Amino acid sequence: MRGLVRSSELTNEDVDRLAKRVNCLFILASTACKVVEDSPDPQVAVEELLNPNQDLLRDINTLYFTILTKACKSDEFGRASTSKSRESLIKVLKAVLAATTPLTISMIDGLLGIKNTRRLVGFLSSILNVREDDIVVILHPTFREFVEDATAAGQFYIDMYDAHKLMAEGCLRCMKRELRFNICRLESSFVLNRDVVDLKERISKLISKELQYGCVYWPDHIVNSHNISHDDEAHSTLLGIVEDGYPLLWMEVISALGKIPRAIKGLQDVERHDLGMGLKARINDVKRFLIAFSKPISEAIPHIYVSAIPFTPKRSYLRQAADILYPNMMSVVVGCPENWPKPPQEWRGHIEAVVSIMFSPDGRRIVSGSLDKTIRLWDAETGQPLGEPLRGHSAAVLSVAFSPDGRRIVSCSGDKTIRLWDTETGQPLGEPLQGHSDAVMLVAFSPDGRRIVSDSRDKTIRLWDTETGQPLGEPLQGHNGGVSSIAFSPEGDCIVSSSEDKTIRLWNAGTGQPLGEPLQGHSDAISSVAFSPDGRRIVSGSVDGTIRVWDTETGQPLGEPFRGHSDDISSVAFSSDGHRIVSSSEDTTIRLWNAETGQPLGEPLQGHNDVVYSAAFSPDGLRIVSGSKDTTVRLWDTETGQPLGEPLQGHNGGVSSIAFSPDGRRIVSGSYDSTIRLWDTGTGQPLGEPLRGHSDYSSSVAFSPDGRRIVSGSCDMTIRRWDAETGQELGDPLRGHSSLVCSVTFSPDGRRIVSGSSDNTIRLWDTETGQPLGEPLRGHTGAIFSVAFSTDGLCIVSGSYDSTIRLWDVETGQELGDPLWGHSSSVCSVVFSPDGRRIVSGSSDKTIRLWDTKTGQPLGGPPRGHSGGIHSVAFSPDGRHIVSGSNDSTIRLWSDTGQPLQKPSFDNIDLVHSTAILSDGGPVEPDTPYIWTNYFRFVAGPHFAPPPFLTCSLSEDGWVTFSGGVVYWVPPDHRDGLRYPYILIIPTTHPSRVTRVDFTHFHCGTSWTKCRK
Repeated sequence: MRGLVRSSELTNEDVDRLAKRVNCLFILASTACKVVEDSPDPQVAVEELLNPNQDLLRDINTLYFTILTKACKSDEFGRASTSKSRESLIKVLKAVLAATTPLTISMIDGLLGIKNTRRLVGFLSSILNVREDDIVVILHPTFREFVEDATAAGQFYIDMYDAHKLMAEGCLRCMKRELRFNICRLESSFVLNRDVVDLKERISKLISKELQYGCVYWPDHIVNSHNISHDDEAHSTLLGIVEDGYPLLWMEVISALGKIPRAIKGLQDVERHDLGMGLKARINDVKRFLIAFSKPISEAIPHIYVSAIPFTPKRSYLRQAADILYPNMMSVVVGCPENWPKPPQEWRGHIEAVVSIMFSPDGRRIVSGSLDKTIRLWDAETGQPLGEPLRGHSAAVLSVAFSPDGRRIVSCSGDKTIRLWDTETGQPLGEPLQGHSDAVMLVAFSPDGRRIVSDSRDKTIRLWDTETGQPLGEPLQGHNGGVSSIAFSPEGDCIVSSSEDKTIRLWNAGTGQPLGEPLQGHSDAISSVAFSPDGRRIVSGSVDGTIRVWDTETGQPLGEPFRGHSDDISSVAFSSDGHRIVSSSEDTTIRLWNAETGQPLGEPLQGHNDVVYSAAFSPDGLRIVSGSKDTTVRLWDTETGQPLGEPLQGHNGGVSSIAFSPDGRRIVSGSYDSTIRLWDTGTGQPLGEPLRGHSDYSSSVAFSPDGRRIVSGSCDMTIRRWDAETGQELGDPLRGHSSLVCSVTFSPDGRRIVSGSSDNTIRLWDTETGQPLGEPLRGHTGAIFSVAFSTDGLCIVSGSYDSTIRLWDVETGQELGDPLWGHSSSVCSVVFSPDGRRIVSGSSDKTIRLWDTKTGQPLGGPPRGHSGGIHSVAFSPDGRHIVSGSNDSTIRLWSDTGQPLQKPSFDNIDLVHSTAILSDGGPVEPDTPYIWTNYFRFVAGPHFAPPPFLTCSLSEDGWVTFSGGVVYWVPPDHRDGLRYPYILIIPTTHPSRVTRVDFTHFHCGTSWTKCRK
């Protein structure tokens, strides 16, 4: 014990007496020695400690109590009362004990609003230690145990809920006191944070340590304070902060510190706290803002204002406050939503199949891997993507998984590598893990997160050290085919694997040796395996369409195979309680099963329109997430089997046909979902409910000339008439065609309807009675894809699968002249010019042709430009323009002589089935007709470029850039619409919706701070 006592005033006898009294308990001895060392009279201190009447060294709690009592009575407090002394000391102790990271003396001063922390800590030097960097820490964890024990601590008891409340109040007060606009004094918005060479120095100089701490950790203290009432200072201060525009200033600090992901998580935690609906709604608003704009906010502080605010929904609390405080910004005049979007049923972001999906351990995030070579993180509550896709793999991402602590993601790919990622930053951790000689099919973390297991088409399984990335031991070999799936047991001591060789194998995770014989029973390749939560069972899914459950100990199957899917099983997983199993299949469905009986639970979960590659339970078992070949991610309620989220506004299937009303105020659309919808052209909003009646998809729709009726033709071989105002069907369906109806339209006087069918005939019908007029018009030798009346109503033109165009006399039904030959493949669309003197046709041969109506001769050579079949053509009302839509995913605009007028529009979209032009031309720019398509529109120019940056470009990650840096950032849902802003996209919530920006008050670069009033 002599080594613990540095005072020369103590004799060896004193030291021996102390040693004997503490009974060799180190912490008691250490603390006693600190008391002696810190005493102005060490000899007196020894006598007090050894006084048998006081028995101060009976145990450590008694000693702690004595130290605190003496500190409160110290003469250093002057005339302060003991209770005041105790209050001050306990505040300091609360700060030290509740701090998420250690605090310095000055930080405690700043957070608590006191000036004598150093003096107070000095009274407690036998309990607290002030390090060389001025950080205050407790000397031993037994002190925390003492003050948190109400019986032992008595008047010095510290309720940690109260301690966190005190810290929350301190953090919020500090933020309100010190936050200010452009806190880092950044000169230009063109420069990203990473390119500000002295940003670290600016942070150190301009953002106090206590403000840094408060901005990062206030959510932790709110959550750990257990219950904050409306009367508490923390509640009122927080409400004041979120109401008064402080969140944007707070974001400046967390952007500078690189803490955006932590801030989002903190807000999610706070939102779950009982703070009252008003405050909760505002916290949610801040959270949604951070999620939506995490990329620009994290990458460039000025773009909190320059980029994020203008694209924020108009009814957002933040937006409404910002409009007052920061009026001098660009304005999104078209396309800015009113409210934050509700969680969608379909989460879109990947452009190829989603093959792997998983919840984070806390259930708040979802990770997905795709054949598009990217990994995406999603907010599980809102369905919004978190940041940009994680890129690094050079081939399809085949599997993704969270680490048990949720801080890392592991992925594997067809590029034969495994990668680790930081979930907060999205950055790769270290170099790729290499060792497999073929595509790596699946990866998983061990339960302790220290190992990764991978399997490959090279027929091997490998174990890796998570920290070093080095392989552990030799590859596990035994399968005779590619290894398709692997999993660790809950204890981490066992690995299960499945293979194309139809077997399942168990392995010792420590030695890599196989355990027992292969499990056999499936009749085809096994695609997926998983352990039950207790490790006693294994579930497997196979290409043979069945699911099997196995006893881990015996390797024997338990019960009969689960049958129900009609195609290959792609994935299987247990729920967290082990009572249910979820499976996904190439039959496009997801199924839930009773894990004990093998009986299906409810109906299949349907919604995906292609192979479902992956499905997984949320940690609480209440939700299922699925990923599909249709490129979407979906969430499901496990109890009801219903999809979670808002359905897309509009059709649930592709749009097959469209038409404007004669006055241009409405649009009618037909869809593969068998419905017809009406839309308001001005707002893009749906008018009424869908028109239902067809039993198969609606292939063609048209308005009557007076706009009061609609006619539709369907694959169900019928034609239906509808009241355009009420949506009610008029009369019985028109029946007569023996195959699907491909095209319908009204005569110019509205008294007749013409239809073309794949039964190779054309029919005329009386609009009022629905009766056929005369015999079918016959002559084509293939399906009739398109029919149209001439403007005088005397003639019909038809285009057919037989590659010809034919003209017909309406009154006699006789063919007029010979067929028009020229196309080398199906004629998909034909229409007369407004003056009736020309016909334009579009064909699967990728060409458009113009014809002289009177002679039937082609006018010039065929205009070329499309690289795919042309499904739709239309004249502008003045006959000066032609628009064409193609399955090459482009729309082209042509002059009446066949010369191209615009660069084609491209996007990752399906084929364009139908185009139409507004009856009056609807110019939104000089000589530019208003074109509406079921998917897309032509290019109108670089409207994302603000003056004077006319040479800037819109990059893949959303930054509008020029040679001098970044101008502003565009959210994903606005990028297409900003490129092509002059055409209405329906529904208006579609990711390609039109976006128009007004740069009148735009400030950027060195003038960016002028955005503030």
